[in-house]
Amino acid sequence: MSATIGKKELSNYFTNEEAKTEEFKIPDEWTDSTRVINILNKYNILDVFQDKRIQVCWDNKRQRYVFMIWHGGKCFGGIGRSFVNKPKWLFYKAYEKQNKFPLIVPKHGTYYAPYHPSKAKKIGVVVEDAISAAAVSNYYDGIAILGTHIPSNYISVLHKYDAIYIALDKDATNKALEYQKYLNIFIPTKIIMLEQDLKDMTKDEIEKKLNLG
Repeated sequence: MSATIGKKELSNYFTNEEAKTEEFKIPDEWTDSTRVINILNKYNILDVFQDKRIQVCWDNKRQRYVFMIWHGGKCFGGIGRSFVNKPKWLFYKAYEKQNKFPLIVPKHGTYYAPYHPSKAKKIGVVVEDAISAAAVSNYYDGIAILGTHIPSNYISVLHKYDAIYIALDKDATNKALEYQKYLNIFIPTKIIMLEQDLKDMTKDEIEKKLNLG
């Protein structure tokens, strides 16, 4: 496979952004309410929340479940999911022009102190949304790109992995192929073909799909 990709083609899939480092202050009125418990239980990711591998709050003002984004022990905002309002996903950030970070749900450790066991192969699974990232994190680190583009500053985050698997929704297969071409320049990258969204699969179905050998 050729590692050369045209600039025009590349720009269709990757944005050139530099991540900022200003912390996001989680509002005191946000709570870990029974609403949060119920939605996590619906998608079979309550155990991930209870293990503190993901932090989810309820924003009562905007009526959204907010999946917080942590890196290096600091919170840099979150991605809010609404089941009644539009847009479906809303990015929360410390200031207006802040760029996005990926939301990583670690297999080991917690959202503020993730780790990889010594000598173990570091594997990350790139998915579109926070719920899918949590769903795969029982097996590998879930990396939610939170949209359809991968900012170039994500490369420094992904480069920490020994291998990357891309598991986007079926309707994004063409984009997954382009991501693979680009990321494979930096990290061994493969695609996991999906017939249905990861967040809609049972744990047994996810485990079978992620049996990467």
